[in-house]
Amino acid sequence: MKSYMIGIPAAVSAACLLTGGYLYHIALDAKTDKSSLLKPTPDAIQPDNQVPQQHRQAPEAGSHLIRQYQDRYLYSFDNLKLHAYLCMNTKTGNQSQASLQARTGSHWVILVHGYADSGLWFHEEALAFYRQGFHLLLPDARGHGQSQGAYVGMGWHDRLDIISWIHWIMEKDSQAEIILYGVSMGAATVMMAAGENLPSNVKAVVEDCGYTSAWDVLKYQLNVQFRLPAFPALTSAGLVNFIKNRYRLKDADAVKCVSRAKVPILFIHGTEDRFVPFEMSRTLYDACNSKKEYLAVEGAAHVKSAMVGGPAYWDKVFQFINQYIS
Repeated sequence: MKSYMIGIPAAVSAACLLTGGYLYHIALDAKTDKSSLLKPTPDAIQPDNQVPQQHRQAPEAGSHLIRQYQDRYLYSFDNLKLHAYLCMNTKTGNQSQASLQARTGSHWVILVHGYADSGLWFHEEALAFYRQGFHLLLPDARGHGQSQGAYVGMGWHDRLDIISWIHWIMEKDSQAEIILYGVSMGAATVMMAAGENLPSNVKAVVEDCGYTSAWDVLKYQLNVQFRLPAFPALTSAGLVNFIKNRYRLKDADAVKCVSRAKVPILFIHGTEDRFVPFEMSRTLYDACNSKKEYLAVEGAAHVKSAMVGGPAYWDKVFQFINQYIS
């Protein structure tokens, strides 16, 4: 009986580790197929790479823009070879030539994609910034696209990668005025970057449907998609993640990061987002102590605010940005 009783905790621990290992494998291992995890459910409306194809097809102008993309690379703090698409703006777009010549620095935007996608996800978004005279940099997050990496960083190590890309731009253009724009996991990434001591070249951040923390969003999805509590599945997956990748899911906390941000932040979220709950946006906005503005897009699901909001969305984005760039 004594040996039997000893065996129960061991069996429970083994089951927890197996469950955690499986959850890590499907959610945080960059090499596994995410289609089942990302499959829309009644409570989890389409995430980043499940947006209807008619929205994500590049319009003719966007396709022309993509043909201008150049591959660029740098090495991360932990020696991963990271990739980004560069597009230098050769047109004035909607800006007058006189106003462009009056600038003290050139305008750049770093567009940061979401979970299980790549820099090529951006079509209308890249085109909107290009038409406003911005140079574009579209990084592939670690473990995504053409960037090396075996795991999904959920924004945490990715924030340091974005800072590396910021310095890469500054080496090319010391007068660069840089905007960070991110969606979903990319939005969490730029918020987490905002909590660091950023160079003064970074003028503002725009986050669209970002989550409060990696722990919070995975806990939410674990309940929605699998009807499982955070303990022991997510706790065990977090342990596996820490052993493999040296960061804790609770480290990836955008709320803490925006609370110490100095750069202005525009928070955007769709009111019908069921993948990253709309309520998270208010928590983030309330925590932010820098200059800030807020846009709730009525009726928009996850990563659909730009589509649903239309011109009013971009009017708000550029009205916000133009306060902080010359």
